[in-house]
Amino acid sequence: MHRKFALATTLIFTSWFVIQADYSEHEEVAVLVDELVSEYSFDAATLMSVFKKVKNKPKIIEIWIVLQSLRIGLSIEKSSCNESE
Repeated sequence: MHRKFALATTLIFTSWFVIQADYSEHEEVAVLVDELVSEYSFDAATLMSVFKKVKNKPKIIEIWIVLQSLRIGLSIEKSSCNESE
């Protein structure tokens, strides 16, 4: 769930992207909004208004994926070090 929260936060704070795309109609967004409302008390109307304005910028997504990969890699390395002790 933390990844979904991170993704939602990223989309909210980076809503000045280059390519306009109304994500509010996507089924996955509806599921995400429901989860954010029930688990984190977000306002559904506010989230949907943000998702209507979100613009797609592939470079931001690419950077986010790389950062997540690095984070996962660091977690794996850390757990491997702990196991060897």
